[in-house]
Amino acid sequence: MQSKSTLAKHVRIQRFFNGSYVMPFGLTLLACATNAFAVAGSGALTDTAQISLADQATRQASLADQATRQASLADQATRQASLADQATRQKNQPTAVWRARGGTLTVSFNTDLMREMKISLGADRLQSQQELTNFSLSVTDAATLEFNAPQGNLENFIGGALQSAGRFELSFAGKTKSFAGFSARPKAGTPRDLEVLDSDGVAWFVSDHVHFELLDDKTRLSMRNMDLRLTRTAAEWFGDTSLTGLAVGLMDFNAPIVSSAPILLPQSCASPSWHGTLLDAGNPLGGSYQADVLLNSMSSLDYKRCSGICDGPGGASDGFAVFAPNATLANSDTNTTADIPWHGKFDGAFPPYNNDQHPFLTWNIYRISTDGQIEHIARSGIKHAFLTLNTN
Repeated sequence: MQSKSTLAKHVRIQRFFNGSYVMPFGLTLLACATNAFAVAGSGALTDTAQISLADQATRQASLADQATRQASLADQATRQASLADQATRQKNQPTAVWRARGGTLTVSFNTDLMREMKISLGADRLQSQQELTNFSLSVTDAATLEFNAPQGNLENFIGGALQSAGRFELSFAGKTKSFAGFSARPKAGTPRDLEVLDSDGVAWFVSDHVHFELLDDKTRLSMRNMDLRLTRTAAEWFGDTSLTGLAVGLMDFNAPIVSSAPILLPQSCASPSWHGTLLDAGNPLGGSYQADVLLNSMSSLDYKRCSGICDGPGGASDGFAVFAPNATLANSDTNTTADIPWHGKFDGAFPPYNNDQHPFLTWNIYRISTDGQIEHIARSGIKHAFLTLNTN
C-alpha cells in the first residue's frame, strides 16, 4: 500500500495468522488479518493504516458477536441436554398409581344405526339427544380403575375395573341380551381402551378413542366420547361377523379420584420457539422454526346418521349420510419444528397470535375414474378436535 503522508520510515507486516505484535507506538495488533497493511514508525500511522485498523476493529466486533451467538447456542444445547436428562430420570422413576372409583357411566347408542339394524334398546331413563339414545348408570364402589398420570394427563390404564350398578338390554331377531351389572376393564395390549363385559365376563364391546381430562384440580377423572364398538362375540350374536369393530355408540365416565401421585412436569426456562422464530438469534440468514403438523393416524371412519333417503346405488339421490373420522394429529419432532400452541377448543385467546387455537380438520373425497384420473368430488366442513394435549 502507498501512504499519502510523508513518513520517516514504514514498517510493513505481511499475512499473519497467530500471535500478537506490539509496535513502538504502543498499539497491540491482533493477528487476524490476511492482507498486508502499512504502519508508520516514529509514533505516527498512515491514513491507509488507520483505515486498515478500523476494518480490523470491525472484523473483531463481528467475531465477538459470532462468539456471543455460539455461546448462546451452546448454553441452549446445555439446557436441552439437562431437560433430556431430567426427562430420562423422571421416566425411570417408579410411577405411583392413580385410582378412580364410583361416579357415573353414560352409555349412548346411535339411534339411526340401531333402527337400520332392527335392534331394540331397553334401559331405565332412556333419553334422546341428537343422533344418540342414551342412559346414565351409577358405578359402584366395588371396583376401582387404576391408571398412570405422571404429567397430569391419563397416560395408560394399569388394571382394576368399573362396575355398573344398572342394566340395559339389546333385542334382535326375537332374542334379548341383558347387560345387568356389566363391567368395564382395561383391554390388554392397549394403553387406554376398555372392554365392556357381561355378567359372565365375556367382552361384547370395546371402547376406544377416549377423550380424557383430570378435572377440578386433578380430583376427578373424566373420559368422554369413547367409541363403543362390537366385538366378534357381539357380531356373531347379530349374525354377521363383518360387523366386528363397528361403532354403534359412545360411552362416558366421570368419577372422583381416590388416590393420586405427584405430577412430574418437565421444567424449562426457554421461551417457546413459535413459527418464524430464528434458529440462530441475530442471524436472519440462518433459517427459522417452521410449523409442521402431521396426521399421525386416521384409524376409522364411523357412520353417524342419514338425512333424507340413504338407500345406496340405484336409489333416490335426495339424502346424505354423515360420517366422522377418528384422527390423531401431532407436531413433528425435528430440530427445526416450531412449538405449536394447541389449547382446548373454544377456550379463549392465547399467544402468540392472540386467538382461539386448537386443531381442526377438513376432509376431501376423490374418485379414480376408469382412465386413471383423480377427480375431486366432495369437501367436508370443519371438524373441531375435541381433545388437545400437551405432552413431553
